[in-house]
Amino acid sequence: MTWLSLSLLLIHFAEPPRTLVVHVVNTSNVPRDVVAWAGKEVQRIYQKAGIPIVWSLDPAVNETNGFQVTVVITARCINRQICRDKSVMGTALGSDRDGIPRAYVFSDHVYEMAVKFHKRAPVPRPEALVLGHAIAHEVGHLLLPPPGHTNSGLMAPRMDLPAIRDAVRGDLLFTREQSEHMRGTLSR
Repeated sequence: MTWLSLSLLLIHFAEPPRTLVVHVVNTSNVPRDVVAWAGKEVQRIYQKAGIPIVWSLDPAVNETNGFQVTVVITARCINRQICRDKSVMGTALGSDRDGIPRAYVFSDHVYEMAVKFHKRAPVPRPEALVLGHAIAHEVGHLLLPPPGHTNSGLMAPRMDLPAIRDAVRGDLLFTREQSEHMRGTLSR
């Protein structure tokens, strides 16, 4: 049995993970209903991964046993290295376990991707769909070891139209291994 197999087995039989508490700070004035629908997507994605989650727009909510992360929705990209690539929806700080776990999601990139997708395949609330998956991705960085990216799926480095199509079907999720690792992180 390899070390990875043994680790995954121990994680599988470990105590249930702590609740993931996602505090959302909306500095870009994304409409409240869009943020609420995005939250439903984030909750669905993490529940599929076996992770209990609390979505909070109220900074006073404090789940003492939960793993607290903050997601800031900004109007524009804040990282010059990645700003030129419109398929990059955000960035995460503290993913190397140093500092406060905080993620940023860029609403300008989210809306551009939503408009581009909606022109090709109209779906209800495309901006909430993209925002929810962008938030789930960035929070994933806070729970997975760096760099956290995969070649495809929710943790791919860029969101593109095939990924959005998967999101519409409900198939843009964490892999089994990623889910197990995140549950292990939350159990520690």
